[in-house]
Amino acid sequence: MVVESGAGITNLILQDNGGTCLSVKEKKSVIKNIGLNHGLALSQDGNTLFASTPEAAYSWSYDSAQSSVGEGNQTLVTNMNTNDHTTRTLLLSQKADGMLAINRGSTSNIDAEAAVLSSGHSQVKAFDIRSPGDTGYDFNADGIRLGWGLRNSVGLAEHPITGGIYSVENSADEMMREGKDVHQDNPGEEMNFLGYLNGTEYERQGSNYGYPHCFSAWVPEDLPQNEKIEVGTQFAMGNQNDTINDTRDRTEPVGYKLSVIPFVDGEPVAASDNKTAATDILVNADNSRCPSNCFRPVGIAFDQQGRLFMSSDATGEIYVLARNQASQDGTITNGAPLPTTSPSGTGRYATYSTWGFTLVSMLWLIVL
Repeated sequence: MVVESGAGITNLILQDNGGTCLSVKEKKSVIKNIGLNHGLALSQDGNTLFASTPEAAYSWSYDSAQSSVGEGNQTLVTNMNTNDHTTRTLLLSQKADGMLAINRGSTSNIDAEAAVLSSGHSQVKAFDIRSPGDTGYDFNADGIRLGWGLRNSVGLAEHPITGGIYSVENSADEMMREGKDVHQDNPGEEMNFLGYLNGTEYERQGSNYGYPHCFSAWVPEDLPQNEKIEVGTQFAMGNQNDTINDTRDRTEPVGYKLSVIPFVDGEPVAASDNKTAATDILVNADNSRCPSNCFRPVGIAFDQQGRLFMSSDATGEIYVLARNQASQDGTITNGAPLPTTSPSGTGRYATYSTWGFTLVSMLWLIVL
């Protein structure tokens, strides 16, 4: 199941020939709504579908046998509009019944209102969707706050064993500090731990993570007044000028890839100042073509066979990856041949680790 920008929610019936050899056998529209833009979740029993617009989160009764929803929907959460970051990631907890976590980003690159707790900007909150009332919750006033000062935590995940909630932070562009342009390598993107929804206590749950005043350093030596600043250290923006850079992001793009960070006992193995914690699995061979002519990962999901489905919103594709079995001599088996080009013509891909992949098509997804 996928959310397609400008269309709505679509169910894809796949022809599964084993491994990563899949193709779309049938395509059926489930909900036609051009306002749905990112969030998608399904209840554990498969009978309720959740989706979001920039303003609100909704639920529908869902019949998986017919790939259809009942008449009408229920409004769960409202009052989430912002002008800039308009996606609303939905995370339905598997460890706390009825709890739905929602990300709401900032309304601009540096959003002064995000420093005001009551604004609701740049926050991750959770709501008990078993009792939303007739008109739903108000995002600003209601819910359990998991964290604020989070510029745009599009990535939300729950640890499958501990129930710990993690977010991935998309940090600020065009960064200046004390009159110096530092945006090429600062600030760093963050993976943050936000606590739990299953009743486990976490002292810092609901606290502030810095934005819009403080950011994480990635290359401390490039920052003016960098004494005692290390990788991962929060630094204040300082005297921010009104100057706007010619480019929003790095001259040489980075990212646009699928990577894995090892966890043990519910926590990352690497320390917070480790710059090599992530192992790349799938990358674009030429990031200079990004973002318009390369894959841009936006959603991942695993099926019951352990295959990983990754969506790319820039190209409208779904990638299917399966871990290969490597023998002691390093020979990789049971993997599909790697394509040298994308069907959409976006260019060559390089792969790392022991994964093979093929392509299907579409966007933000749930694998049933």
